[in-house]
Amino acid sequence: MSTVEERLKKVEDCIIREDMVLVQIQKKESVIIKPNEQDEPDWDYAEVLTVGNKVTDLKRGDIILMYDGGAQPFDIKGKTYAVLMRHLVKLATPSANFKK
Repeated sequence: MSTVEERLKKVEDCIIREDMVLVQIQKKESVIIKPNEQDEPDWDYAEVLTVGNKVTDLKRGDIILMYDGGAQPFDIKGKTYAVLMRHLVKLATPSANFKK
């Protein structure tokens, strides 16, 4: 039997709960290990892939810069994703307003 990772064609086509946001996490690229690393997220930003049908202020491609709460990231095909509750997103911007 193959794994979900092997069988899933497109993560962004997954169906999520109506108040959730599916994101792809872009991790920080740093060779410096900080002493307080546990307190600091290892992601730089997250790109919105899919939003639940009750999420009206975010859309695919928007960039999430800050959020409250613990996202539980998961890896599929070498990329990191997370599902966030919309009310925990503190700061987001349209992709046109963000230099990757």
